[in-house]
Amino acid sequence: MAEKFALDGAWPSAICQLKEARDTKNVSFYDLSPISARLRDFETRYKEEREQEKNG
Repeated sequence: MAEKFALDGAWPSAICQLKEARDTKNVSFYDLSPISARLRDFETRYKEEREQEKNG
């Protein structure tokens, strides 16, 4: 679901989905690693887009 939100440009929703997946009790280390990496990527992209909007 997070990937769909990201494709639609809904970064806050995408980030929220990944945080929920990361915080799930039964998530394994092997699942956590790509989730955390994707979360960092999405947060970075969201911040970059916000900066671009501010700067015109």
